[in-house]
Amino acid sequence: MTVNGNRNALRVMVAVTLLVGTSLLLCMQLTSVEVSGQMQEHEAGVKDWHKSFVGTIAFVVETESGFVVASEDGVVAGIDSHSGSIVWRKVLREGVDEIDNMFSLDQNIVVICGNGKRVLSFVPESGVLVFDSVIHSMKAVDLPSSQVPDNSVTEKNSLEFVDACGFHVKHSSVMVVVSHDTVSFLSARSGSTRWVPDLPEGASLKALKCSEETNEVFVVVSLENETVVITLDLEGKTADSTTISEHVGDGVCGTINNIVVCTNNNNNQVKWFDINDVENVFSLDVSNGIHSFKDEFLSDVLIGVTADNEKIVFGDEDNQLVVDKVFPSSEHVEHSADSLSIRYTHTKLNSNNAVKVVFGDVVIEEDVADLNLAHTSVSSAMCSKKHGLCLVCFGDGTTVAMSFTGHRLWVRDDTLSSTITSSFFDLPLLSNEDAIFDENNVVKRFLLRTREFVADVLSLVVPSSVSSDTYAQDDFNTHKLIVTASNTGKLIAMKSVDGEVVWRLSPLVNEVVVSARIHTITSSQHKNPIAVFTATTLSGKHFLVQFNQITGTLISKQQTNSPIIHSMIVPHVHVNTHSNVLLVATEDKTVHVFPESANGVSELLSLSKQRSLHFHTVSTSSGVLKGFRYVLSTSGNTYEQLWRVEIDPTKEKITSVVSAKKEKVASLGVIRGDKGVLYKYLNPNLIAIATLTPYVKKSAVMTIYLLDTVKGAFIHRAEHTGVRGPVHMAMSENWLVYTYRNRKAKHYELSVMELYDSSNKEKEKSIPFSSLKTSKPIIHQQSYIFPTAVSAIGVTTTEQGITEKRVLFALGTDSVFAINNKFFDPRRPTTEKGKELAPNLPEYAPILPAPQSSMFTYNKTVSRVHTISTTPSGLESTSLVLVQGLDFFYSSVAPSGQFDLLDQHFNKLYLLASLAFIVSLTVVLAKLKERKSIKEAWK
Repeated sequence: MTVNGNRNALRVMVAVTLLVGTSLLLCMQLTSVEVSGQMQEHEAGVKDWHKSFVGTIAFVVETESGFVVASEDGVVAGIDSHSGSIVWRKVLREGVDEIDNMFSLDQNIVVICGNGKRVLSFVPESGVLVFDSVIHSMKAVDLPSSQVPDNSVTEKNSLEFVDACGFHVKHSSVMVVVSHDTVSFLSARSGSTRWVPDLPEGASLKALKCSEETNEVFVVVSLENETVVITLDLEGKTADSTTISEHVGDGVCGTINNIVVCTNNNNNQVKWFDINDVENVFSLDVSNGIHSFKDEFLSDVLIGVTADNEKIVFGDEDNQLVVDKVFPSSEHVEHSADSLSIRYTHTKLNSNNAVKVVFGDVVIEEDVADLNLAHTSVSSAMCSKKHGLCLVCFGDGTTVAMSFTGHRLWVRDDTLSSTITSSFFDLPLLSNEDAIFDENNVVKRFLLRTREFVADVLSLVVPSSVSSDTYAQDDFNTHKLIVTASNTGKLIAMKSVDGEVVWRLSPLVNEVVVSARIHTITSSQHKNPIAVFTATTLSGKHFLVQFNQITGTLISKQQTNSPIIHSMIVPHVHVNTHSNVLLVATEDKTVHVFPESANGVSELLSLSKQRSLHFHTVSTSSGVLKGFRYVLSTSGNTYEQLWRVEIDPTKEKITSVVSAKKEKVASLGVIRGDKGVLYKYLNPNLIAIATLTPYVKKSAVMTIYLLDTVKGAFIHRAEHTGVRGPVHMAMSENWLVYTYRNRKAKHYELSVMELYDSSNKEKEKSIPFSSLKTSKPIIHQQSYIFPTAVSAIGVTTTEQGITEKRVLFALGTDSVFAINNKFFDPRRPTTEKGKELAPNLPEYAPILPAPQSSMFTYNKTVSRVHTISTTPSGLESTSLVLVQGLDFFYSSVAPSGQFDLLDQHFNKLYLLASLAFIVSLTVVLAKLKERKSIKEAWK
């Protein structure tokens, strides 16, 4: 009895000791507790990185401190001449403010954009906006691209004549802009329109010339079958109007000094005349018909571009037009910045991958083979005597700066700004871990693992020599390899930890990719990792490219004889080779299998007997949706069509399609307040389709279809009236979220659907979902007011699907907003009874706020976001996110807090001290109790 009492007393003392120690530990850590899931100030720039780009440079203007560059799609930036870094940048509206011209006037940079409708002026050193002037009826608000409701209504008319010139008059400067058959005189200081002179009715503008000698503006117009030169003074009044003796044609025109050159596309001849002598019209034969001119109002050369992209340089010799030189289509010619001494800059890429620049007496030749150029054409070139360098901008977004001595100064690669798809790859294991992974013998694997464990223990005492940024997988698999594919066909791999570019590969040269996907065949843990890049080009070609995702080595490239209609990874991994199987279906009913090994094909055949492999195709232009099934056999692989659904494109056009994500789901149901269970409708074959009817009074009817791609049956249809696009959607687990603009209510809205099983039977994870044996689901739907436009939606994913979901919205304010999906749950209660059934959900409120504290990108600007990609890490709490657009932003997010990882500021010393205190106190109390027991026994 005494022994049992002593044992019980000892247990009580140990329990009390542990309780005291734990309380002490909690008190010590209380001050260091941080809010989970939110980025703290000290974490900014540590767990994330940000890259800004300009795009493919089409315009370059020299400044005192460097260069101002611009891409055609509306991005203007100041570039440092010493490093190539962006000093400042202005992003205009995508698809609306495409840049027509850029030049320097009155010590500022003038940008003409929007097909001549908009004129902006910037201070070249800082990018400060001097003025933003709008010509004609157009809103003067510079909204982000995502706030433009429908870019298709403002397509640029390539036949529209747009030109500009300017000159100094006394203490001010005058700018003349020609667009939409209208001449506008603007102040170069304020951008205000001084006057718009009246032109003859039906006049079609052909050429513009500003004369600083006479302070006059000459405008060449075409009137039916005659050509007229109109002379305007600086007051906008018509000083003279002279009809040319001979009609010069209805083609394009350009100017060189006082000479006007016009072409007729039907013949290989140009007609020209002197503005001061319109009675004489001359003809000049050229090698090919000219389809456009590149002219500068301060240059004394005119560059004509033929239909075959040949460049013809015209010169002025004693008021006579002559052909100075003809350059082939593969070479680039551009007006020189120093037009007084050197008239143009000539650039070409030799067959030995060396770029050659001729700038007067300066000849520079530089090897660019290491840049892996996807487009060998030169989009722009500029040589500067002031800075002693030449800029060469290639069509794939690569810009090279070379000194006059032939040394490469810096390289800018803006290819990532045109990324169309990306994929995350696991990094390879360290050499010792790789040996364990490849070892098939159980005993040897155990010995290797034991040795690795001992090395890990010793590393606690002796620091490891392995660098933390080694190109290998980390302990929690948070360091990944990101492989992106751009519309130029270039593949770029980056480390996720810091965005450093590891390798570049250009398997497709001088092609424009319109759709692409990247698949993993063999993982990075294998000795020979393999990935496949499938691409469809604008020219109608289809390619299958195999490459090593770790080294960037090209393995093979083949062009299919028939268009690729679908590619998919079969959800099965080969046991011995650790490889997936890729199926690629082409239009001629051929199925390509990767890898083509005997083991892979045999296991694929075995798998196809156990379950059917289905896929579907969607044609947004014709509105046709088709469902197929793979038919695999030893005699040959093909597929058969199972169903066909057609949505009439004249009545409603498909604008967006999204499918269910292949992810693990931890919870199969939702427990209600009455202890009942709503089982989730988890259909992996479900897709959502958004359609818009033709716009009537600037609004349309939007319809959301839910389609089962195995049966080809619609399971739900939702309709919204008074809507304006674009529509963006995301689907995860059993819910669908989509955004649009409610034009009638004049705000943006977010709608959500949740699908639950109508049978209400208990589900088991081991039983796969069958589209043929399920009934239509129960659908809960709700809408919320969203604060701004959305350009992309992403959803976090984790390894086991236990962590809460966080939805990421790319906003029109060039930031990314993160919100827990429970805040827009359609079951948010509106009544007292609803609160009882959904006690864990907040009460319904029609407005979803977007506080600054919930901005995933915090104070970073991420422009023109079109994709938000997520992937799980080795930690269940953490999801990795890549935001893609004109800029790139990468970070990790823990929606439920990092419950499986100690915070980096966790006080380990306090923990060790507490444990030591608990152990010591337990030993002391045990000794004291033992002595007391002995004394009591001797009484």
